[in-house]
Amino acid sequence: MADEAKKPDLYVFSVNAVRRSIDSLLKNKNHEHVPGYLAILRSQKKRAGSPSQISDIVDVYDRYLKVLDVEKERPYLRPFVSRGRNIWFNDNVSGSYAPSNVKADPGPFFRVVDVAGSGLNTTYTLPADHAARASQHLLRGHKLPITALTSFMYRDYGFELDAPSVASAVAAFRDEFCLRAKDSAEAAVFDALFYDDAADFAAQDLELLQG
Repeated sequence: MADEAKKPDLYVFSVNAVRRSIDSLLKNKNHEHVPGYLAILRSQKKRAGSPSQISDIVDVYDRYLKVLDVEKERPYLRPFVSRGRNIWFNDNVSGSYAPSNVKADPGPFFRVVDVAGSGLNTTYTLPADHAARASQHLLRGHKLPITALTSFMYRDYGFELDAPSVASAVAAFRDEFCLRAKDSAEAAVFDALFYDDAADFAAQDLELLQG
């Protein structure tokens, strides 16, 4: 019987790479609601043109920002800080993105995303010029470092690879968050929001998961 094909190895970002990524994101001084915007981008794949919901935002927070074994009141690590130094966010994600926050002076998130409805029926839609709006109001002219963001968001996840490749990890992120290079519209959004910081990382920043 022929030997089974060798399965790809499982690689994870090193602790050092993740720490550097967090430092890089903090230096960018982007707005705290960047994760909510990314969540709406991500939801486009499953929503297929339908408006996003608060559950899409909560899902990204739970998957990629939540840290285990920390105080329950502030379980999310959010390295997007436009003012102050507090990177820990409380567990009221829904309240932070609620339409009730849209008053006479709507915050940056609500200047980027069209919000309708209320409560569990709240919907979020991206206008045609959302990337330009996000660049102005959420990124404040400072593009996001794509490799650092990938390392941070995927810090608890592994990649099946034949050899360590940071570029492959970034490609996985771009695919999940609807920023694919092969789609011209998605690529245009990517170019408006991100810059290439691959030179700050090396293959060694992905470590073979043992055991």
